[in-house]
Amino acid sequence: MDAGLRPENAVPGDLARRRLNDLADDWYATPEPSGFLRKVQGGADRVHVPEHYIRNSVGLMFNASFGTVFAAAGNVLDTLLRRPDALAALRDRRLLATGVNELVRFDGPAQGTSRVAVRPTEIHGVAVEPGQVVMTALAAANRDPEQFRDPDELVLDRTPNRHLGFGWGVHACVGSAFGQLALQELVAGLLDAPPLRRTGRPVRRSTATVRCIAEMPVSFVEKVAGGYDALSRSSPVAGPIDSRGAQEDHGIPAH
Repeated sequence: MDAGLRPENAVPGDLARRRLNDLADDWYATPEPSGFLRKVQGGADRVHVPEHYIRNSVGLMFNASFGTVFAAAGNVLDTLLRRPDALAALRDRRLLATGVNELVRFDGPAQGTSRVAVRPTEIHGVAVEPGQVVMTALAAANRDPEQFRDPDELVLDRTPNRHLGFGWGVHACVGSAFGQLALQELVAGLLDAPPLRRTGRPVRRSTATVRCIAEMPVSFVEKVAGGYDALSRSSPVAGPIDSRGAQEDHGIPAH
């Protein structure tokens, strides 16, 4: 859905959008819907919300709940494979909630979004008129040194942590609780499973507003007598973390 900065992606992006709209129309046409859609339709009838708003919201909820969790899961996995010390620290389940929240701040999927001004305002001396589009750089805000101490460091017990990975205010993500729960389960699964190691460099999707990984080749570390193979006994990764949460690749040990 995010065509990024490549014009050649515009046509397949429009096709994907139409297919998603068709899916939403099919769901809405179900004679006796169940679950979430049934609640949405029932609420819309009571408050007289136009049908096209409901169709759009259903498609948006599906896309956001799948695409954002998919992107966040890849970023979290990438960070923890680069930082096995952080994954090991999360064995203390008291850190799980704040740790996942910090992982979203550190390398979250939402890089930016846009809003349309509805009244005249001024932002740092720049006049904004009604109807103008304002681009917000969420990822930059999540590394704001005026808001976060050591913003480029991964601090698993960071509190408070008022990041914008899930939006804020009236535009906050309605699925933030589900997203955090899903990521906590991902971390718990990594801790319970045999160690993983990367077998190649991850490939990121070329997108403008959503940071996510398209491919990440990994394998389980083979267990041998007395522990895991040599990779699991490697020294910690050396390499600086850049402003996007990446790290120079010197081999990924698994613990």
